[in-house]
Amino acid sequence: MEYVLGVSVAVFGGLTNFLGQILQKKAINDIKNLKTDVRMADLIKNPVWLIGLVLLVLISSVCILVAQNFIGAALIPGLVASGFIVLAIGSVRILGEKLTLTEYIAMALLIAGIVLLSLSRLSIDGNLERFYNTGFVIRMAIMSAAMLLLWYGTFYGGKKSKYKTILMAFGPGCCFILGSIWTQPLAKSMVALLSGNTSSLIWIVAAVSLVIVAYTGIMGIVHAQKAFAEGNASIVIPIQQMPQQIAPIIIYFFVYRLAAPDTASYFYISFGIVLVILAGFILGRRQGKLEKKFASDQAL
Repeated sequence: MEYVLGVSVAVFGGLTNFLGQILQKKAINDIKNLKTDVRMADLIKNPVWLIGLVLLVLISSVCILVAQNFIGAALIPGLVASGFIVLAIGSVRILGEKLTLTEYIAMALLIAGIVLLSLSRLSIDGNLERFYNTGFVIRMAIMSAAMLLLWYGTFYGGKKSKYKTILMAFGPGCCFILGSIWTQPLAKSMVALLSGNTSSLIWIVAAVSLVIVAYTGIMGIVHAQKAFAEGNASIVIPIQQMPQQIAPIIIYFFVYRLAAPDTASYFYISFGIVLVILAGFILGRRQGKLEKKFASDQAL
């Protein structure tokens, strides 16, 4: 029952997550029709953007937190990506964006890759006793630092690159990975505290994970809004999803050092990653063409 509940809550969290992003992108587009410079002060006054924020920050985040407590972090990105259904419909119906055949194929490949990754059954039991292991703590620190560097490096570096939209979309994805790494420890430590376990380890894990999850949650949304302002939601969101789909594999084998459930799991993992990367490459090329066309139109 816990597994079924965890899967169901994660899928619902994915649907609300993508719907929230679509609504936020719509609000940004509406504001850009009135002024060239989109500021946070304009967004927080927009009811559509605020509804998207509630769906993304409150409802989706709570669902993902609950799901992580039940089934761990490895399956969450694949289940959350069920929201691509909302993306496909919302980008056309709500935003007025047109999806090409290439984009549909790329999204289908991405979804197929996500399904394969999910079939690998890489679930993580978030035992807080691991934090007594120095090696585990060091690996968590290395993974966290790597995601932090990639996040700020690709986002801020992307502002000066000719591949601006691609890099700026990739950056927040690394931010959300950092938050995802610490979401399960946060959920487990909170449950432990509520159960009466007030050891120093539990308090330290709870404090560190709360700061990281809160910071990445807020800043990830802010950076994602800036990425939305640079390109179509049907392109930005899938590219943002790329690192989030691949990172759980690194977390599973490198950080937690767990073994795959069976031989077939390696097959699912390998082909799933290939499809995710291929889809991201196709979508990235498409965004590059859109940016070149925009630049030529501006020149005229």
